[in-house]
Amino acid sequence: MKASDEGMSARQAAARLGVGASSAIRWIARAKIGELAPRPQGRRRASSLDAHEAFIVGLIEERQDNHAERDGGAARRRAISADQPQRLERLASRSRLDIQKKSAHALEQGRLDILKRRRDWFDGQLDLDPAKLVFIDETGLSTKMARLRGRAPRGERCRAGVPHGHWKTTTVTGALRLTGMTAPFIYDGAMNGNVFLAYVEQVLVPTLSEGDVVVMDNLPAHKAAGVRDAIEAAGASLL
Repeated sequence: MKASDEGMSARQAAARLGVGASSAIRWIARAKIGELAPRPQGRRRASSLDAHEAFIVGLIEERQDNHAERDGGAARRRAISADQPQRLERLASRSRLDIQKKSAHALEQGRLDILKRRRDWFDGQLDLDPAKLVFIDETGLSTKMARLRGRAPRGERCRAGVPHGHWKTTTVTGALRLTGMTAPFIYDGAMNGNVFLAYVEQVLVPTLSEGDVVVMDNLPAHKAAGVRDAIEAAGASLL
């Protein structure tokens, strides 16, 4: 400021004092209007999107999988300047709308007929005895299953032999009750409809009692002909 008062131009003063010319011009301009105190540091710069924050946040809340490019397209249709996706991301972050992995669910759950069926199913579980539930599931083991990582001298590959051309699969099936595992079954091979029917008739059914509820997933082998009949003949039901 003193150099400027002595008649130097802003650029001359900047050259003498070793500061940027643009900074000197800005400081002198502020001094001429009486603004000598330093401005707060680190404050957020105003954005042209601030006036449209409610609209853009509404876009995100309407479809949670929207991304910056799609939101930017909608913003441009409203004559809003949104050429930089990062600005949209910062605005969403200020509104506590963070990017995160989706927790997906079946879209059909929102259909009225599905909602009714789900409510009816839940209503029917109010008097369900947990001790009557029997959950069926399988797991498989293969001789080509091996650890993916090991140790080797630096600079050398970690090599290991794994059966591949003539590998073997073993299937383990069982039932889970409130009291623990029951009806275990090990089969030398992959599960199919005939094998599962044999498991139900010879292993599972002898453990069932009147009123038991057998629960299993949609594995094709579980839908083999005769499976439901064998379970219901023992006085149990199948879900």
